Amino acid sequence: MKKLFFVIISLAALAGNGFAQTKSDDIRRLLELSGAKKQAAQMFNLMLPDLIKIAPDAPMSFWAAFENKLDLDEFTELFVPVYDTYFTHDEIRDIIIFYESPSGKKMTEMAPILPRIRTRSDRSGEKNLPSRF
Repeated sequence: MKKLFFVIISLAALAGNGFAQTKSDDIRRLLELSGAKKQAAQMFNLMLPDLIKIAPDAPMSFWAAFENKLDLDEFTELFVPVYDTYFTHDEIRDIIIFYESPSGKKMTEMAPILPRIRTRSDRSGEKNLPSRF
């Protein structure tokens, strides 16, 4: 009876761990949890003025169409083989656990804001940040 109870508890724990069956699916989950799509959209928006300067003759309708065709799912999918090459499945799962933790959620929330804070402090002449930044 104790063995049956242990098996049932073990299976329930495994079923509820939030991990996918495949490494690729876990990588996609990690990219979602880490805010990769949102960061890609922000990166595009930050780069757009520079892109417009590079191609000043391109009409704004071109850039609007370019932005509409930008597929962030497709863009983030490009990272799946990179993560697959450089991280083991167990490492991917560990990183997922981090991003599901309160600290990981805060990191996801703060990641897009931190570069703007640094840029703002540069403009204001703020000197209290380490010089290596």
